[in-house]
Amino acid sequence: MKQGGRWAAWVALAWVGLAQASDRDGPDCASWPTNMAEVQLQNLGLLNLAQVDLSGIKAERLTSQSSGHDDYGKVIYRQIHDIRFPLKDGREVCVVTDSKSLDTECSIGTVDVYVVSRMIDGSRP
Repeated sequence: MKQGGRWAAWVALAWVGLAQASDRDGPDCASWPTNMAEVQLQNLGLLNLAQVDLSGIKAERLTSQSSGHDDYGKVIYRQIHDIRFPLKDGREVCVVTDSKSLDTECSIGTVDVYVVSRMIDGSRP
């Protein structure tokens, strides 16, 4: 659990840093990390598509930041998405993804998927 806590802290710090430096530019690439998260969750047995309300899947880009250039001089964007898979029983599987994209291509690398096991809402005790 300690290792998981460290990862959660690292991800939270990364979000803060990206949000401060974010220019929200870059392509709308929500479908690529959504599809990759879905596949990874299924492969791990954390998601069964028969239980998912497919029409309710939501992906929100939290940030998009220029992170350099590829070998051809095109801007590479690092994008963080909040993706929610609603289940038919009312529960939700939530993940945060970290991926890279170009203006012309969303799938230029792997997609890191972080499963959000518990949402902490500051308005509740």
